[in-house]
Amino acid sequence: MNSPRTEEGWQALAVLDVCSSQVRAVQGAVLGMDFNAWVSASQALDADPTAMTHLFPAVEAGLTQALNKPSPDNPHG
Repeated sequence: MNSPRTEEGWQALAVLDVCSSQVRAVQGAVLGMDFNAWVSASQALDADPTAMTHLFPAVEAGLTQALNKPSPDNPHG
């Protein structure tokens, strides 16, 4: 359904898997991802650095939105 369609997309998914817990947060709200962790994971996984830099904002926005979404465990988001 939401599978990556390009090699760079698969690389970004692998990088996200490695560094998804590296977020900036304040009082239970996620503000964004740690870009340095993203770059380090990209390098470690030999992902295309230009593509990863361009994809980072979209990945960060999606992860931030998902983590801040209200849920039964966290009704305030």
